[in-house]
Amino acid sequence: MTTARMHDVCATDDIAPGSMRLVQVGSTPVLLLRGTNGEFRALRNSCAHMGAALSEGRFQTKMDSDGNGSYQVSDHDEVIRCPWHGYEFDIDSGQCAGDGRVRVKAYQVTTEGGRVLIGR
Repeated sequence: MTTARMHDVCATDDIAPGSMRLVQVGSTPVLLLRGTNGEFRALRNSCAHMGAALSEGRFQTKMDSDGNGSYQVSDHDEVIRCPWHGYEFDIDSGQCAGDGRVRVKAYQVTTEGGRVLIGR
């Protein structure tokens, strides 16, 4: 197993729960997200559909449907929504909610000493 090289991108206090920030990991633009639970996630800042900058999209809680027209806010699933065509990507896995064949690269994220580190 290969160990990822970790890149220090910001302080943990720089990003409030439920918000996001565009950071650079080497020469790669990466979208750093902090879930409403306070956990950090990181995705490549490019929609797998047509390349839109996900940092221009909407970070939101996924809506669950019962199939009969009733929707509820999910208590655990958060997604980033592409600004161009509305594709939604799970912030944990990078998996597209509507098409299992489409995925955005997800990066390893850890915190250490009040800093956020992203693996590449």
